[in-house]
Amino acid sequence: MRKRFNRVTFLVIIIFTASSIILGVRPLSAEVKERVFITTSDINKDYKIKGIVVYRCGFFEIDKIKKGLAKEAKKLDANYVISVRFLVFGGEIYCYGTAVKTKKASK
Repeated sequence: MRKRFNRVTFLVIIIFTASSIILGVRPLSAEVKERVFITTSDINKDYKIKGIVVYRCGFFEIDKIKKGLAKEAKKLDANYVISVRFLVFGGEIYCYGTAVKTKKASK
């Protein structure tokens, strides 16, 4: 049983590592009027932290996760969700990250 659990855990880690690479920094669809970028790392811009965003959905629904995180970020007036992390529990994907608003560059 333990070997099977370890194999399943390994597969889940591989799948979500690949999906986190796919998520990278990408704009979302036109459903969100202003673009919200989602990344699993930090960004090289000055920003102000707006809060933590959390979203939950079923397996293999990456588009739904991106849209859900973006909607939650827009509620906080953020334009990036950084340091996004994934957790799988009970047949659901839990995803959370830090919502930030980039500061305008002064001229």
